[in-house]
Amino acid sequence: MSYIERKELFSLVEEKRRLTAAQKFMIWVALGVMTMFFAAFTSAYIVRMAEGHWETFALPQIYLYSTITILISSLTLWQAHRLIKHDEVEKSRVWLLLTFLLGAAFLIMQWMGFVDMVSRGIYFVGHVAGSYVYVLAAMHALHVILGLGFIAYVLIASFRYKVNARRDVAIYVTSVLWHFLAALWLYLYLFMRLTR
Repeated sequence: MSYIERKELFSLVEEKRRLTAAQKFMIWVALGVMTMFFAAFTSAYIVRMAEGHWETFALPQIYLYSTITILISSLTLWQAHRLIKHDEVEKSRVWLLLTFLLGAAFLIMQWMGFVDMVSRGIYFVGHVAGSYVYVLAAMHALHVILGLGFIAYVLIASFRYKVNARRDVAIYVTSVLWHFLAALWLYLYLFMRLTR
């Protein structure tokens, strides 16, 4: 290999390293934006509650189960990520699929929570406290749908062997996002439960 070929190869490797670092950095920027978004909504919740005319109600019981479900899904994705880092991609597929199914179950339970609130006469319009719960849960659910898309991408990439210990950007970004969403829902659930 000539000096010029080595230099070009080094240049390509360096460019890939910088791109990987940028992609990993961008997920943290996105999480910062999401944090500010939900902080603004929870701040508005507190301000509006302090103004009065706030009808309290019990959160749907299913939200407790959905909280447990998303926390378990965070553990299953952690296991998938760990296996990929050890180049056990085939074993990681089961954990990725389980994470996806738990995420889908979480969304179904969130919907069931909405149905429960409607059955108790707590609508998006006409019930101030209820409208905040709908908005917080729905906005989080939209982010979970995005996260499920990432998980599906990593699962498909694992069958094509495009994810492994050396090509870990996709699983890294997915894991960071999913763990954030699990922690965010735990925060939102406790926030809504404790500020009744």
